[in-house]
Amino acid sequence: MSNLFSDISTVPLKKFTKKDRGSISVFLVLILFLVIGFLFALLESVRFQSAHYAMREASDAAMDSVLAGYQWELFEKYGLMFYDGSFGGGPLRTEMIEEEFALWFEKNADGSLLRLTPDRIRLNFVKTAADYNGFFFMESAVRYELLLEEAENGSIEHALSLENDRKSLLLRIRNLENLWASLPDPGQELSEDASETDAWKLIQEANRLRTDSFRAVLKNDRPLSGTELPRQELPSVSFRDERIPEEGDGLMLTGTLTEEEKTALFHSYLGKYFPCYTDAQDEAGLFLEAEYLIFGQMTDEMNLRAAVSALLRIREAVNAEAIRSSAEEQRQIRALSEEYREAAGQDDRIEEKLLRACAFTKAVAETAFLLHGGELPFEAGAEAFSYRDYLEARLLELDPADLSYRGLDMIQENLRRYGSDFLAGSLVYEMDFTVDARMDALFTRQAVFMNGLGKNPLSKAFSQRTSGSYR
Repeated sequence: MSNLFSDISTVPLKKFTKKDRGSISVFLVLILFLVIGFLFALLESVRFQSAHYAMREASDAAMDSVLAGYQWELFEKYGLMFYDGSFGGGPLRTEMIEEEFALWFEKNADGSLLRLTPDRIRLNFVKTAADYNGFFFMESAVRYELLLEEAENGSIEHALSLENDRKSLLLRIRNLENLWASLPDPGQELSEDASETDAWKLIQEANRLRTDSFRAVLKNDRPLSGTELPRQELPSVSFRDERIPEEGDGLMLTGTLTEEEKTALFHSYLGKYFPCYTDAQDEAGLFLEAEYLIFGQMTDEMNLRAAVSALLRIREAVNAEAIRSSAEEQRQIRALSEEYREAAGQDDRIEEKLLRACAFTKAVAETAFLLHGGELPFEAGAEAFSYRDYLEARLLELDPADLSYRGLDMIQENLRRYGSDFLAGSLVYEMDFTVDARMDALFTRQAVFMNGLGKNPLSKAFSQRTSGSYR
């Protein structure tokens, strides 16, 4: 044993160190720590740089998820896509919209490496169906009708042709209304001495019909809704907004639609989705939605009275013009006039009284025929028109803003069967958010690798603004 220790003690130190190279391992470990630190710093830098894209993708995905929750009943009944910002009824609830967006943002931002934590989500603004004179309602209706026209007819030429027909019909209606206004009023006074004559009986019957022409036309064979619209809750009253739409708010469609094309499509849409007296009646709300679009009264009866009164004037003017141009009818009127004069004496206005009586009596029968689904021409040989055709022609007289708001009134009334306090003014078309979030350091805790990260050197703040709409 002593020999062994003596042998070891005699080994030169220089020789021992040359055979055992442990110092190299130490240096490699130190270098490896530096390399790993550099790689971690590089990965951290990539994470922070990628966070901008992650913020944008998470925000866009959250926006798409929110917009996917459109009001289903509205889409099913009217083909329109709007987000119900009231969440079932009542006024717009911006805080609940922010909460829903935050929920979807957190789900989309929760990645394995890019762990974004939202600090604050702000709803900057919303644009609703009632904003800008109902602009977004009209644009949505135009888009839906455009898709239908292209699917069914391959182009919008059919819609433009129908619009031209409405213009021609409206021109004829206005001419007839002017003609009716120019008809002389012969008065209704009659002599009782001629009470047994046919002329006296004919004029008296016309006078009787004039006293309640509305009931004479309807004949009480179709009930009307007793619903009265709540005026102060209507979008046309409570949500009217006369601001001008901002640039870029129009439809994002292939090609560009002219104002004439948009108007034609809008009128076609209204004609399809808002029923009138001759259409099948629904189980709730106002039955006469098309009449409301034109006359804007609060009950079915008031709207139908306005429609009947206008139709009677037009048909009376048509009949008066036809009687004047018919030699046979003129001969009959002269014969009736002579009979009346023989019994009552001279009456210079008896011919005009008879003409108006005949014209109005026919007008009552013709208006009743139109209201029961019939079609009539304005004159012999002309194309016949229906009650629906008449109403659609009258749409052209109204401003698109008035039509948009009255359309929203009817939509609100119909959808209230799903929620008693539903408000069309809470239907959101576009929304805009600002998202503030942060990303904490994952691979390193050294502030030297996080230069310029604010108060907390181990995390970085990000801000992203995103908007979405149903364009």
